[in-house]
Amino acid sequence: MKTKLLLSAFILCLAHASAFAIVDVNLYGGYTIGGKHQGRGVKFGDDNGHWGLLAHINATLLKVFQFGVGPYYQSSTVTYGNPKNHWSADKKDIGIDGFAALDIPLIPLSPYLRGGTSAWNRVKYSYGTETNSFERYHAGGGVLLTILPLPLFKLQMFTEYIRFWGKEGGLKSTEHQLNVGLRGNIL
Repeated sequence: MKTKLLLSAFILCLAHASAFAIVDVNLYGGYTIGGKHQGRGVKFGDDNGHWGLLAHINATLLKVFQFGVGPYYQSSTVTYGNPKNHWSADKKDIGIDGFAALDIPLIPLSPYLRGGTSAWNRVKYSYGTETNSFERYHAGGGVLLTILPLPLFKLQMFTEYIRFWGKEGGLKSTEHQLNVGLRGNIL
């Protein structure tokens, strides 16, 4: 019993000693490569680009697992339909984003997962504007590449796949996005 208690105390002390808060800021751009709204697919060849900004307050566990949570903003334009019958949606999302990465020291690549929900979503169609709350979600993953490891600042590039799903205007909607961006970690 004493051995289990001492081992548990040691693990808790180790986890607590290696956990520290960091802030990261991410700026990214990308392209919507697929998806559907009202049963109609994304029309390729049109402006389906987007950009976003997100930040996390992070903690690490055992110096290799990094977890974070924070706000995000994304602006995108998606064109749905076919060449004869199509419409565009200009979207703005503000929400909550979560982040989990495996960050092994001395290895420049770090795989990660992220997901969250849109607390506020405005979609402007050619025929009107709709605003919703907590009806869009996202999840995906990617890889971070450290390009500038300084003692108190780390600059990383990343590429990721993110899937958005939920409702827009009361109707089911999905999007598949590819993003590339820069991430700055302030230690």
